Parts: sequence; structure tokens; C-alpha cells
Amino acid sequence: QDGYVLVAVFSRGPRGWHIEKLRYAPTWVQPGAFVVRLVGPSIDDGALPARMLDELRRSWHRTVRFVDARDLGVWPIRASSI
Repeated sequence: QDGYVLVAVFSRGPRGWHIEKLRYAPTWVQPGAFVVRLVGPSIDDGALPARMLDELRRSWHRTVRFVDARDLGVWPIRASSI
């Protein structure tokens, strides 16, 4: 149920294209309805039932712990805008 969407910002330099910024947005698939939710914006919105928000928080922590790339400059996206 946990996953992420990878967001890469490319720029063109004198020696060709390169990745300027790399981020990821944790996702969670809601069982039954199979709705894919962006975790950060869903938590921040707070409109979902408390039980689902708790699961989204656990999903966020599992995904961020799994990716573990902050030392490479790759951070999770929390806000709804990139």
C-alpha cells in the first residue's frame, strides 16, 4: 500500500541535461476503494477520518525510512504544491 511518486527537475547545462533537483511524494493506496493518496497533503488537509489519518502517518514514516536518501539531497515532498 505504500509507495511514492518521483519528481525530477531537469536543467540543461553546457554539457547537456542533468537532474537539478530530485524529490519524492509518498503515496498510500486506500484498501477497498483503491484510491491512491498523496500522503503529505492528505495528512495536512486533515479532512479524512482519524483512523485513516493515523494510517497515513504510519505510511509516511515507513516510506521516508525506506527511501532514506536525505544525505543525497533527496527529500520527501510534504506540501500539495511542488
